Formats: sequence, structure tokens, C-alpha cells
Amino acid sequence: MSKLYGYARVSTAEQNTDRQIISLTKFGVSRENIFAEKQSGKDFKRPKYNKLISKLRPKDAIVLSSLDRLGRNYNEIIEQWRIITNEKKADIIILDMKLLDTRSEYDLIESLISAVVLKILSYVAEKERENIITRQKEGIDVAKARGVKFGRPKIERPKNFITVYRKWKNKEITSRKAAEIMKVSHTTFLKWGKQFEGVEIIKKSGKEEKNKDLGAKRIGKNYGYMRVSTKEQNEDRQRIALTEAGVPTKNIFMDKQSGKDFNRPAYKKLVKKLKPDDTLVVNIKTPYLIQSNHYNDYTVHDYAQCANYRK
Repeated sequence: MSKLYGYARVSTAEQNTDRQIISLTKFGVSRENIFAEKQSGKDFKRPKYNKLISKLRPKDAIVLSSLDRLGRNYNEIIEQWRIITNEKKADIIILDMKLLDTRSEYDLIESLISAVVLKILSYVAEKERENIITRQKEGIDVAKARGVKFGRPKIERPKNFITVYRKWKNKEITSRKAAEIMKVSHTTFLKWGKQFEGVEIIKKSGKEEKNKDLGAKRIGKNYGYMRVSTKEQNEDRQRIALTEAGVPTKNIFMDKQSGKDFNRPAYKKLVKKLKPDDTLVVNIKTPYLIQSNHYNDYTVHDYAQCANYRK
């Protein structure tokens, strides 16, 4: 005996399938035979849909409120239509388009029209998805330009971070205990630790110290240097690392220049400002100071030592 199945889909967790389910039950699909899920229509990697397809037997039928509930990818909609009707020998019923009801016995002209309608609506469904993505991106760009922040609010590192961090590094406490002390998640503490370890402090005198608290009272000044190779690149990550390390914004120098040599305006200006006991801070995850073997004019400290730190 043939069965009638229903399929309902929405793209996001905020949306609901109630309207679709009501139209399916009104058509005669029993509630236990309706498969509903919250998944994108960009492809057919959907648990409920695939479960439904596995249940299909010859002469069964799938009912959908509209074709775009099946999907929003032109080629895959056509392919799924073929699988259901040709391989599974089942029918498809699209409630808002009577021509797309494979149970009907059409003559040649009607069959041709039905095939054309299917392709047109599949194309429209895909284009609508592309338009939705474009509109979303444009809306996000406009909001960002107005200063709207997306995502979770940034959690500021507490004042006791460095003290707790050092205890953890010295194996006096576990990372979970450290997170508990600072009242943050374990993941957040480990992320802060990784960020903190990415900052290297270079003394002009040649003495190198790692993970030093720049907030402590000291005679010299803290300077920061950052560099990107092209105008298109973004220096925000470096700037954040330097400010988090305790470098005042006014003491950060930045060049958008190649790292092949030191012929860079901001770098030269910074070196002239350096006095004994001053500290130069750079992010060591990538070679922001230089990307060349020619480092004889390296005036801050020995380049070979700096290279060793980066390993």
C-alpha cells in the first residue's frame, strides 16, 4: 500500500515549520509521516531528508508546500527530482504549483510544460538564495560601517591574569583551576594564554624577556612595532596584541612595507626614539621585523636571536 509523506524545511533555528506542516496535514499527510528540519537548502546533506528518501517505496509520494522547500540548488533539485521519480518510482506533489504533481497523467504538451516549469522554478530558488546571501552581506557591511558589533561581547582579561598565568606555566595550578580563579571558561583562559605567548619583548640593550608584565613600574618606555607587506592587508591583530601587552597606542609604529630590508619610515623613526631601558614589543608569530637574510642594519638587537625566538 502506497504512503503519503510530507517534507518541511526552514533555513535557520529562528524560523519555524508550522505553516508548512499545517498545509501538509490539510492535504492529508499524517503528522507522523511529516519530516521537518532546520537546514540550509544549499545542498541535500540533511538528516531528515535523507531518512525520508530511504523510506520511499514505489508509488509512495512526497508532498511539499513549495519547490524551494526541497532545496535552493538548481542542479541538485533536478537530480533529486530524477532520483525520486525515476529511481525510487515515487511521486512528488508541490502544493503551490499544480503542474508539479507527478501523479497526473499529462499529455505530451503538458509534460513538456511541466518540465520547463520545474527547471524555471529550480533556477529561481537558487537565485533567490544567492540574493538572500548578498542582501545579508550588504546589511552586515552597512551595520559594521555604523559601528554595530557582531558576535559575543569581548571579555576583558582580569588584572590578576598574569599572576595566575605564571602559576599555571610553573605548573603550580592546572589550566582549569586558573580558569576557575578568573571566573572564565577553560577555553577562554587557554586562548588568552596563547595570545599572551604570541608577544615577544625585546630590550634595546640586548636582554630578551618573554611574557613580562609591561604594566609594572619601570624607567623606560614601551614601544610597539607592526608591519604588513601590502596596503590591502589588515594590521588589527597585531595592534590588539601590542595594546594588550601594555603598549600605549601613541607609541605604536606601523609600516605597510615589504620586509626585505629596513628602509621603512616608521621603523626608522621608532629606532631614533629608543633610549636605554626602553622596550620594543613585536608579535613573533610571523616575522614582522624582517623577511631577509640581510640584517646587518638591524639596530635593535641581534636578528639571529630574534629568529631563535620565533622557532
